[in-house]
Amino acid sequence: MKKLLLLLFITSSTLFAQSDSKAKTLLSEVSTKVKSYDNIAIDFKYVLENTAEKIKQETGGDVTMKGDKYHLNILGATRIFDGKKLYTISPR
Repeated sequence: MKKLLLLLFITSSTLFAQSDSKAKTLLSEVSTKVKSYDNIAIDFKYVLENTAEKIKQETGGDVTMKGDKYHLNILGATRIFDGKKLYTISPR
């Protein structure tokens, strides 16, 4: 949960460049909303683009979270945190 909030904070502060008070208000609203759910499932796409080098790389993934526990699939690997231990499963 804390990692999701950190990700949302970084995303909102870097992508939207909102003023400090607006960003705090937005984070507070997101935090309240997220805490109201028993669990959360998110599909996402990350795009790395370097126009100078003519590189565009898209990576997708998904994560399911319940409290501090999560199941994350990204870059062909699965990461599972059971609240105590982090497991990484890589088929390579």
